[in-house]
Amino acid sequence: MQLKLKILGLEYDVLVDEEAFNDACEEANFRYENTFGLHSWFNRKIYIKPGLDKHTFQHTLMHEIIHAIGYLMGNELLAMSKQKNELFVDALANAFVLLLNDNKEFLEMFEEGEHKSNKSKDKFSPETGIIDV
Repeated sequence: MQLKLKILGLEYDVLVDEEAFNDACEEANFRYENTFGLHSWFNRKIYIKPGLDKHTFQHTLMHEIIHAIGYLMGNELLAMSKQKNELFVDALANAFVLLLNDNKEFLEMFEEGEHKSNKSKDKFSPETGIIDV
């Protein structure tokens, strides 16, 4: 599976492919068994280990997106894979995944914009006393 994703205006490839993931782990000197995802800043790719359950996949993808954002913004805390940083990025990724999963209507409202979502509500005009439906 491959997905194109824009992160801060730059196109990233998200790859969920066994061979690509294995190669990326070897290149980064990461242990395959202990790794669920990788962010490659020099070729703008995010690698996700195939076969993850839904929650782990979502969390891993968000985790790697946060690393990409951190790198592009020059934020070492978010960009670098040091243990203390990883714990922070994990917590942030978990918070975003929970926010999105627990509030399905959020994405719809976010996509439409507040101005469109208000159009479906009755509007009362105090000047005319008319409710605009």
